[in-house]
Amino acid sequence: MSLLQLFWVLFFSLMCFCHVSAAARGFKEPWHRVQWKGHTPRPEAQSAFLMLSNRPMDFTRSHFAAERSDTNCWQYLYVVDEDSAWKIYPFYTLNEALKSLPNRDWVIYTEGMGKTFYGNLRRASAMRQTYQVNVVLFDYASMASDLGIIQNFRMSMRNAAQGYAAYFRMMDTIRMRRATFKEQTLSLFFHSMGNLLLEVLVQSGLTQKWNAEPFIDNLILNAPCTNRKGHHRWLNRIQWAKRKWVHYNRADTKLNGAALLSGNRKLGSKPKYPFDRSTYYIDFNRACERTHNYFLDIPERSFRRSWLIMAYFEVLLHGKVPDMSKWQKSKVVGWEMPRA
Repeated sequence: MSLLQLFWVLFFSLMCFCHVSAAARGFKEPWHRVQWKGHTPRPEAQSAFLMLSNRPMDFTRSHFAAERSDTNCWQYLYVVDEDSAWKIYPFYTLNEALKSLPNRDWVIYTEGMGKTFYGNLRRASAMRQTYQVNVVLFDYASMASDLGIIQNFRMSMRNAAQGYAAYFRMMDTIRMRRATFKEQTLSLFFHSMGNLLLEVLVQSGLTQKWNAEPFIDNLILNAPCTNRKGHHRWLNRIQWAKRKWVHYNRADTKLNGAALLSGNRKLGSKPKYPFDRSTYYIDFNRACERTHNYFLDIPERSFRRSWLIMAYFEVLLHGKVPDMSKWQKSKVVGWEMPRA
């Protein structure tokens, strides 16, 4: 590829990345669908999921969730998706919240940049509906309607990184309660910039005590927006997960745009040697081309998962190992997701 071609590829990637902030300023979210129910009786619903949010909330306002994060302010929310609305109830303890969901496999889900509170409700609901799992979504502010692309990018990076302490407390509670739902699988799913939280958490040393007994079935780093250089060092410190997965796509326009803004190539674009020998690396380039989110079908976007991608994530998010026996090895590292 010539330097001119490379320039236009990177320029196009940056424009696609900047589209996130443009959407933030122009999109009017239907907050009438979000209903704060307070301390009214909580229904036991198959359509429910949980959120841990560190956004300040003012329930005297219809748009009660702030577009900023406060690491000293976090709470558990029980969300019921019914009657074309999200009905939200508070929980004071995680132990109480965990008992409220159905008998299903679990996914602890952390999103990336570009998500308002409403946007995260949509993604958590889509994850639950698509894969029929119990979802606990870690919600932090990653987009503000009054900020531009550079400011939003920096805010999102900062909030993702600073969320690690609350995330650790949540996961440590789940770890200690793991025996109470030992028949169900437990997977962690980090998308895009959400992987910064994981990296900072591991490097903090807090998770070292977890290594004595693995309690996570699948740890999934999907399109990680983290520096690819030296990633093997912190991934190798994770022994508390039975299996680790890195999903990457060298044509990912969002990650290539993020590389321009941050000054470093991203792990989810093209992993850099040396690699972590205990991690499965999956190359999505042939199957997804320029797509960044390839685990959900977003209604307003044209990309739709192939049956192979559907089957892969269906197995993975239920804590099992997908059948890759007929897959080709990637020229970069790991295995190549086939084109359907």
